[in-house]
Amino acid sequence: MPIQLTCQECGKEYQKPPSREKESRFCSRSCQGKYQSRIKGLGTKIRPDTPWNKGKTAAEDERIATQTLKAGQTYQEKVVSGEIVPYWTGKRLTDEHRQKIRLNCPDRSGKKNSMYGRRGKDAPNYGGHLRGGQGYRSDLGHNVRSRWEANFARILRVVGRNYHWDGKTFDLNGEGTYTPDFWDCKRKCWWEIKSVWTDRARYKVERFRFYYPDEELRIVDKRFYERLKRAFSHKIAWETDKRGR
Repeated sequence: MPIQLTCQECGKEYQKPPSREKESRFCSRSCQGKYQSRIKGLGTKIRPDTPWNKGKTAAEDERIATQTLKAGQTYQEKVVSGEIVPYWTGKRLTDEHRQKIRLNCPDRSGKKNSMYGRRGKDAPNYGGHLRGGQGYRSDLGHNVRSRWEANFARILRVVGRNYHWDGKTFDLNGEGTYTPDFWDCKRKCWWEIKSVWTDRARYKVERFRFYYPDEELRIVDKRFYERLKRAFSHKIAWETDKRGR
């Protein structure tokens, strides 16, 4: 049974379980806050009329002049003067060292990179659930980058179309590379699944269509994906996130 207690701030009686008798002193948090403010004197102290610098200027006080000078410096000026030491300054290379690097380490960009065109198709732990559903699908037999790609691959199988996931990597004439998501063997076109557009993604698609005008590229955006969902969600094992998307 609840017991009757008296608030130490307002004197009002209130009820609490017997187990809270020793620790309960106030009827509400408002009374607790008022009590603490009154005990500590919060809100009653008056700011002094004299400021911390006692009305002096930088020309009259050396300490104030030093603080004023520091406040007017930029971050880079403070680093140069030694006042601030960056957490990571890196290693400063001499011109001779840089020249040796250029001679001994050729350019590794584009096709010269050893990782050019490589994908983790045979790695069941590729990505996993940590990147929006990216990972291996046992019913598909290959990896995908998202739930959208997994659902689209299942749709292609239901309608009887053979496909290749990440079938080919295109060189964008030194502006990077581009790998469409799916190659439709029957329709002879590429499919790109885009739930979210970025400036980099738009640029790659534009460059691909510019350099390879004979290659057909179709985009599955949010509107197209919703149409596919209404038509095929009851026919396949449709994947969704916690929000049902």
